[in-house]
Amino acid sequence: EEAHAELKRDYLIHDEKIELMQNIIDRQLKAVPDLYELGQEVSIYIGIPFCPTKCAYCTFPAYAIRGQAGRVGSFLWGLHYEMQKIGEWLEENDVSITTVYFGGGTPTSITAEEMDLLYEEMYRSFPDVKNIREVTVEAGRPDTITEEKLAVLKKWNIDRISINPQSYENETLKAIGRHHTVEETIEKYHLSRNAGMSNINMDLIIGLPGEGVKEFRNSLSETEKLMPESLTVHTLSFKRASEMTKNKHKYKVADREEIVAMMDDAVSWTKQHGYHPYYLYRQKNILGNLENIGYSLPGQESIYNIMIMEEKQTIIGIGCGAASKFVDPRTGKITHFSNPKDPKTYNDRFEHYTNEKIRYLSELFQKHAKSGSQQE
Repeated sequence: EEAHAELKRDYLIHDEKIELMQNIIDRQLKAVPDLYELGQEVSIYIGIPFCPTKCAYCTFPAYAIRGQAGRVGSFLWGLHYEMQKIGEWLEENDVSITTVYFGGGTPTSITAEEMDLLYEEMYRSFPDVKNIREVTVEAGRPDTITEEKLAVLKKWNIDRISINPQSYENETLKAIGRHHTVEETIEKYHLSRNAGMSNINMDLIIGLPGEGVKEFRNSLSETEKLMPESLTVHTLSFKRASEMTKNKHKYKVADREEIVAMMDDAVSWTKQHGYHPYYLYRQKNILGNLENIGYSLPGQESIYNIMIMEEKQTIIGIGCGAASKFVDPRTGKITHFSNPKDPKTYNDRFEHYTNEKIRYLSELFQKHAKSGSQQE
């Protein structure tokens, strides 16, 4: 009650947003009861900086993979090296891994053989992989999903993936630079289900160019036919370096009133279909001054998403463009460290960046160990 009163008085937050935050905290603590005791563990983010094409709203490190064969091979060499060295340090210092998240880019842009070698490296390098609580692979672009790649995921006991429609309007997909169709999204969803993917996340974006309430309701209606375990509802953000921001005049988006109406539809639809909000974040230049909300069916929350948002443990970023957050378990102080976004720079200096991360980890965990022994 004190926290609610302070949020209302000092931060001018409306009652419905306070209730949303409280619901999220309650859901997080059901999903991860020891959420505030995981400072002694780490999670790992592995960035694959390639995609079939670059989306108009995107500022992630994502290079069109066509014609990049040489750079992909060099990049994967550096990535394997990082996994080995970070894994060695975790093993030697008895630090457990809570979750692993393969993001990007689109990690399923690389070949099935390259994926197979990557997950084999994870099992070889990381300590106690069988007891990691969750491994997720972003397969966000349906045009990268094949039976062969799904078989590789299953082989390595990975069953949590993302397949991201963003919209169920083919015209919208063309406008934002995604080279897949609505029909392909649905087809690849069923293919993934049949291949044993038992925890599928899907993303929708409110406010894409040319879309209003009618189009967004159609996306919700199509989602209802699939019922993924989790659904993340993003509100479009005009990120500074995106193609969409650089050429704003080309992209007509809905006004604030319509954006809010679409968010209201998302809130009603998720509640009606048994989804609960479990994480939330905001970005600069977001339409309608709203937020991005992750919903899931009970028990299907992404632990990694909770850990990255709550900032209660260190997240080690491995790979091109991957950002690390080193969280001091005693003070909560966060130190950020990023690998270069450009594959060539990464390929030239991955050993240096690996050593820097190990230095940060050594300082952080040794300091905490000393502090713990002094308290004893």
